[in-house]
Amino acid sequence: MRKVAPVRVSTLLLLAGAFGCAASARARLHPMPKPPADRFVADKPAAAKQEAPVVAPRPPIPVVFTDEKPYALELRGAELAQAFDMLGAMGGANLMLLGDFREPVAGAFPAVTLQSAFATLCEVHDCRVEEKGGIWRVSRTDPGREETRLFELKNVTAQSVEAQIKALLGSSAIVVTNPARNVISATATADRLGEAQRFLGAVDRLDRQVLIECHLIELDEDDLIRVGIEIDAGDVSVDDTTLTFLSSFLSLTPNIIATGSADHSALDASLEALQDDIDLTVLARPKLVSLNNKEAKLEVVTEVPYVKATTSTTGTSTTSGTVTVQEVEFKEVGLKLTLTPAIQEDGHILLHVVQSASEQTGTFLDIPVVSSRSIDDWFLVRDGDTLRIGGILREHARHEVRGIPGLMDVPLLGRLFRFESDAVQRLDLEILITPHVLDSAPPPGATSEARVEIPRG
Repeated sequence: MRKVAPVRVSTLLLLAGAFGCAASARARLHPMPKPPADRFVADKPAAAKQEAPVVAPRPPIPVVFTDEKPYALELRGAELAQAFDMLGAMGGANLMLLGDFREPVAGAFPAVTLQSAFATLCEVHDCRVEEKGGIWRVSRTDPGREETRLFELKNVTAQSVEAQIKALLGSSAIVVTNPARNVISATATADRLGEAQRFLGAVDRLDRQVLIECHLIELDEDDLIRVGIEIDAGDVSVDDTTLTFLSSFLSLTPNIIATGSADHSALDASLEALQDDIDLTVLARPKLVSLNNKEAKLEVVTEVPYVKATTSTTGTSTTSGTVTVQEVEFKEVGLKLTLTPAIQEDGHILLHVVQSASEQTGTFLDIPVVSSRSIDDWFLVRDGDTLRIGGILREHARHEVRGIPGLMDVPLLGRLFRFESDAVQRLDLEILITPHVLDSAPPPGATSEARVEIPRG
């Protein structure tokens, strides 16, 4: 009888592709007459020192391979997954492996059919086989059997997911976390461990980031209204972009004033053009960076000082007195903004905006009286769109002195050559927010929190 050359898994695995592996395997294997039953040899894994657990009988292994030709297979030292992949490629069967198949195989098949080799591997290694839609699903173990798995994490810390893993595995599971190596070892039933593995597969990913570029601008409200009236009367002509910006600034509700752009060159150019028509100042351009579904904070505040007096009584039963301590304290007025971006699949960003605005409306016993208002809303913004939030007003007292140089400074008589006036300027603080989805590291200077103090005029 002709000798059959043994086939090793390591040789087959060097061939590229599953179907290429199948074609090469058929080319190298030689069919031979079916041997008697005593020619079949298989080495089972060495018996463990402790007793094997008692498990319920498994259902019989279904017929997956119909090829009756015997093959010589050398599987010693190969991983179980490699053995199944080779059998599937040789027999043209669609196999899906569910579970951990890294256990080494200790078996040599000098003359065996593919179905016999497949059934033996499934029985020895506690595998179940089910067919759904032409695909054979091979599960590693009985779902109710306990096993231990090691989860190596790359993008999240083991401590951050430890509580969720314990909740998924149940109170009877054993979970050991090693923060230094960022690994979790868990002992539980196979079905629970499968759920934990799928959970970690969805969680242990590199989080995407969102860069939120902000423009803080201050403009004269009276000047803005004046220009609007002149444009409406036809006395002043502006381009469409400037007109869009002016209309947006006059709106009392948040709105989109610019659409998607990779940078702010167009936005900056429009703001510079507006400076020729109205009194507009760019106060700051903070850049915030936030992880997906994480908060970024922006504060634009003015600190209003006031004196707080505390009076206490001192003395004994026969003498008494009072002590008054004065301390300078501050109240913050302005805008506090919390932004939480959520990246959508269609290129949009769902932006959760929590805004708190406050302003000083007067004093009571020399203590500032502050009124505040807030919004908590969601905005759907495209990547690169600019969202405007405004309406934060403050008054700026201005004292002007005009006259004839030199003569206006002459003591006593200088009053005849100079003119003094007091005016109150109403300034509107506008926030322009432009989010960008980042596919790389954030630019220099970006931070998760920014605070801008507006000096009191």
